Amino acid sequence: EGDREGAAEVADPIGDAYGEDTPLDLEAEDPGALEAGGDLEAEARADAEMDAVDGDGGEGEAMDMYAGAGPRDLPDGGPTGGGGGTRVAALTASERKRYAELARLGAGAGRVFQALEEVWARLVAEAEDDLLGGMVPLPYVTAPRWLAPPARAPPAAPITLVTQCSTDRLPRLAAAIEAWRGPVSAAIYVDAVAGSDAAAQVEASLQVELRRLSLDLASQLTVSLLYKRPSPPDAPAGSAEEYAGLYPINALRNLALDAAPTELVFLLDTDFVPSAGLLAELTRCRQPLLHVLATTRTVAVIPAFEVDPAHPLPRAQASLAALASRGAASSFHIGHFSRGHGPTDAGRWMSAAEPYVVPFQEYYEPYIITSKRWLPRFDERFRGYGMNKVSHLYAVAAEGARFLVLPLHFAAAHEHPKSSAWEASVGPRAHPAHTMRIAALYRRFKAEAPPLAPFVGPPSPPAASPAEPPLASNKRSAAGDTTGDATKDGAAAKRSRRGATLASRVPRKERHGRTRVMPIACHS
Repeated sequence: EGDREGAAEVADPIGDAYGEDTPLDLEAEDPGALEAGGDLEAEARADAEMDAVDGDGGEGEAMDMYAGAGPRDLPDGGPTGGGGGTRVAALTASERKRYAELARLGAGAGRVFQALEEVWARLVAEAEDDLLGGMVPLPYVTAPRWLAPPARAPPAAPITLVTQCSTDRLPRLAAAIEAWRGPVSAAIYVDAVAGSDAAAQVEASLQVELRRLSLDLASQLTVSLLYKRPSPPDAPAGSAEEYAGLYPINALRNLALDAAPTELVFLLDTDFVPSAGLLAELTRCRQPLLHVLATTRTVAVIPAFEVDPAHPLPRAQASLAALASRGAASSFHIGHFSRGHGPTDAGRWMSAAEPYVVPFQEYYEPYIITSKRWLPRFDERFRGYGMNKVSHLYAVAAEGARFLVLPLHFAAAHEHPKSSAWEASVGPRAHPAHTMRIAALYRRFKAEAPPLAPFVGPPSPPAASPAEPPLASNKRSAAGDTTGDATKDGAAAKRSRRGATLASRVPRKERHGRTRVMPIACHS
């Protein structure tokens, strides 16, 4: 500062002719003092920018300076070649104070920018609330554990399938219960106000439907009810009142999750049917994995597939591979929303023999098995269709979860027409305000969520337990499933990838024109 041309007088308290060493006084009454001192923050920023673009020349210049360095005779009044320890110490202390002041200024600027961002975010949120409204969770009348096994009866297995549905999806719920053959916690939406005659009729019909389940399966089923909110009959299209009446999918998921009788839970949508023997393999052959799921923030990913309705749902990987080779099955929504299930890497899954770790990517929304001890709750501000499960998996990842894909087993659903929730939320006849509201909610959700942790290389996944006696053989994996079978060691043979359709050819063992399914065995 003191060497700048044109400076008539420079403060020099030390008297060593090296110029300004006085810390910048932000409370100085004389504005000219600040001008004479210069904009330290701007100069520091300019120096940093010069360093950033200096490139190799900068390193070369530094080396030249280092090579030419030698003892320096400071004008401190001491002997030539050194000395003047007190003066040097005073100079060093002054420089430390100066750099401390620069750091304080930088931190202050950072706080100012953070405050501005917070004010801007608040203003945007207020504008969104004024324009759209309805972006808050709502209270519902519920009947937790409306139907449940006796409290004294221990669960038959350590994992509960957790799902939700409306009454028109009851047949699909029954199919999932039959396939899982273990504890199930389902929340059912009653499209009628609690206490009304319409609600009583729905409850009566539910009892009739659930009596069709076998006693063994019904004894492991927990059903909770969530009732429609009273709402104005003619809410304006796109309004907050109309949004409040959309399908409360995440409120239903939380209700079912709370009623699950076990710590480990399998989060699955009702349209999907688990592959044959999934629960049996987990409980008999994957005890180390269950221990990891119960004691760490690890989630087991169950790959999801959609199947042409002209074919029965596959129950074994070989059946799925055969359908995929004919273009009749593919990863769920891979054609129009690959980010939802693409990170699972279905091609790798088709040839995997052991679990493998995949990095989380935004919009990844797999079906998972994990412990509800640490599992975040679903954000109930999301209603209808869109971002409701994406936001939950984002929250799971923000908790530091590790995503471990389970081989051999999967969940499959038939391709089906868009749901009424999709039509009301984002369909061609839906009001654009609903799409805007969901997008705003997701932005707000991410701003509130903790930052995602960086992906760390995968540790060794837990191996399967040593071979145990095979489970009882099923004569057929599913009624009408005649597309393939599992091999004796439980793994599909001669698997290979063939593009996104997961094509592979698996030898089949036919008996009288029907597929013979081999016993499930533990995998070494």
